[in-house]
Amino acid sequence: MDIARQEQRSRKNVVLEAMSSFLRKREGDEITRQLNEAYADDPLDDDDRRMLDVAAFDMAERLNDEDGGWPQ
Repeated sequence: MDIARQEQRSRKNVVLEAMSSFLRKREGDEITRQLNEAYADDPLDDDDRRMLDVAAFDMAERLNDEDGGWPQ
């Protein structure tokens, strides 16, 4: 199915959005990898877990806002 036609958007716009989404996910994956590496030798305490949960939620909200929200 042709997404561009279905959403009445240009193919260029669909491709740019897909690339942008891919790069943001890749950046998020790299941040996660670095955090996992940093904490691999030192188990997280409850405060660390709460801080990371808040940071992850904040990052997800920020990415959602940058995208203009999830498609309906």
